[in-house]
Amino acid sequence: MGFKENIDAIKTELVGDGILLEYFVRFERFYKRYKFLILLALAGLIGWFIYAQIVQFQNAKRIEESTLAFDALVKNPTDEKLLKNLLSKSKKLHDLFVLKQALQDTDTNKQASLQAIAKGPDLAAKLARYHLGLIEKSAPSLSAYASEENAVLADLARLVAAYSYLKKHDNKALKEELRKIPFDSSLNENVRLFGHFGDMK
Repeated sequence: MGFKENIDAIKTELVGDGILLEYFVRFERFYKRYKFLILLALAGLIGWFIYAQIVQFQNAKRIEESTLAFDALVKNPTDEKLLKNLLSKSKKLHDLFVLKQALQDTDTNKQASLQAIAKGPDLAAKLARYHLGLIEKSAPSLSAYASEENAVLADLARLVAAYSYLKKHDNKALKEELRKIPFDSSLNENVRLFGHFGDMK
């Protein structure tokens, strides 16, 4: 390599170093100007990450405790202390357990137990309202349940209500209830039969 080529290589290297030094100086000025905001944003991200981890840990712990309480209650369903413990851990699991016990119960406590959990939007409350309508043999209660948004057994509740109207020879109410069952329902064959019997009476 000649002297001129060496000088050109050094110039190129110095220009590259100069550009790098210029970027470093710009970054340093930017950092000095916005240092507080950058550190604040970094602290916020770290704080949010720690908070998310703590919440995730607490949820996992709560779920584990609820499951253990439910398992203990399944083994000993008459223990009131375990039932209260489950209620404090998870109301939804508590309501499902009470619903299960009420449906297995043969005495008069069944209706009171179902009424206790029938208020609310969750699955156990919806099923409790359906079973209360069955126990009371109340077509209006079953129709009201079937009219709820996302009613699990809506078509079946309407069919049972229609059967109640059929037994009372109330053809107008029967047909009105049957019309509310969708055409694509799996109970459509029963709907046609009920309609046929309603026409005969």
